[in-house]
Amino acid sequence: MAAIAMDVQGNIALGYNVSSTSTYPSLRLTGRLATDPPGTMSATEVVIAAGSSPNGSNRYGDYSSMSVDPVDGCTFWFTGQFNTATQWSTRIGAYKFPDCSRAPDFSLAVTPAAQAICAPASAPFALEIGQQLGFANGVTLAVTGNPAGTTAAFSVNPVVPPGSSVLTIGNTGAASAGSYTLEVSGTSTTGTKTRQVALDLFTLAPAAPALTAPAPGALDQPIRPTFTWSAAAQAETYRIQIATDPGFVSLVLDDQFGSATTYVPAIDLASNTTHYWRVAATNPCGAGTWSTASSFTTLMLPGDCPLGAQAVAVYSYGFETGASGWTSSGTGNSWAQSTARVHSGNYSWHANDPASVSDQRLVSPPIALPAGQGPLTFQFWNHQTLEDRTGGCYDGGILEISTNGGATWTQIVAPALLTDPYDGPVSTGYSNPLAGLAAWCGDPQDWLNSIVDVDAYAGQTVQFRFRLGSDTIASREGWYIDDVKVQACSTAGIFSDGFEVGSIASWAGAYGAL
Repeated sequence: MAAIAMDVQGNIALGYNVSSTSTYPSLRLTGRLATDPPGTMSATEVVIAAGSSPNGSNRYGDYSSMSVDPVDGCTFWFTGQFNTATQWSTRIGAYKFPDCSRAPDFSLAVTPAAQAICAPASAPFALEIGQQLGFANGVTLAVTGNPAGTTAAFSVNPVVPPGSSVLTIGNTGAASAGSYTLEVSGTSTTGTKTRQVALDLFTLAPAAPALTAPAPGALDQPIRPTFTWSAAAQAETYRIQIATDPGFVSLVLDDQFGSATTYVPAIDLASNTTHYWRVAATNPCGAGTWSTASSFTTLMLPGDCPLGAQAVAVYSYGFETGASGWTSSGTGNSWAQSTARVHSGNYSWHANDPASVSDQRLVSPPIALPAGQGPLTFQFWNHQTLEDRTGGCYDGGILEISTNGGATWTQIVAPALLTDPYDGPVSTGYSNPLAGLAAWCGDPQDWLNSIVDVDAYAGQTVQFRFRLGSDTIASREGWYIDDVKVQACSTAGIFSDGFEVGSIASWAGAYGAL
């Protein structure tokens, strides 16, 4: 809840709430001078009141107001709501820009607020001297803090407002590299106003940084690793590249950012994959050389095959061509092909979650699981909207497996559920056939990829059964299943021929048999 107002000189103040998972609802304020570039809020953010309680929901206050005091036309009065430890409270705060006055005066603005140059280039800063209430006396300009050995000259000095001038810092080739704070002042009959700007001076292209983490050849790294390196001399910004090949042809990330020597990617890297990375520093003098490249391997996630092994789909079906061996049965059975929600293609399988007792079963065809090709996983995508409760489920879905043609079934439970554990036990009230069993339920925002460890059944022929149980109370949209797959991992190549047996009968050249 924000509120905004403008004082007599055209300066703006903005008050507002802030709230997040780590910040309780609080009040803050910022603003801009009339002479600031459009689209900016240059004033440092001020904390008016810091909240100390989430008040149950971490919500914002409902009311706020920003007004300008009619007595001086400069003082902003802001009121808003925030959370104390026990209740919602209202805070009133006052704010005034230092140079604001109803009397004739001048204003001073300097742009840019910061710039970086490579010696011997000059550094120009634009000055705007504003007129307030007809002020017309000359403003004498001065600057301090420029690098030793440099010159400082104003294109116009003094300036009669409204007017402008350009401050040029020259002869930078005689100065040392570094970060400097320049204080620009304007003095007239109403006093002196000052503004600070930053100048970063570079004399050489930066050196190459030394990579520190992940360590060379590091294994089991997270899919968003923290990269660190030593600071390079005269670095202004850094550029990082990450690739899946040592030649950096297959780039997965190429990012240029600030001066920090730590970087965490905003995207997930591929799991169970060897990556190569390097860093270069840049400044206005040019880009430095790349660091020596380093490699690391990301950790193996559920569903991955070990390095050197190839994923093999033992069974795969997306429900696009009818039942294809899948069957359904049970009390209140509603399993059927659906186009309402799909993970891919045009069809999924769906069962309703009714306001009545049901025990609906969807059974796969027999699938022969290979031996010696682990890890073996059963993978499927599902979208569930099943009635839940605090700590568990009223209605729910479970996964079962049979090794004897469906004569008996065993529920698959943790730790075999590698990515999507059950949400909790089904209520023992209201006659749900799955009462007491751990199950999936609730309202996921999107499709979930469930990966299940079935290594214990290697070498056997199995069937999988999705089972939805409901009670006598509320109805929900139900359960969708799509893109079912059984995956093995094989170290055997798809094709291999080392030409050791003397036969090339299977090979052909461009113009016939070799």
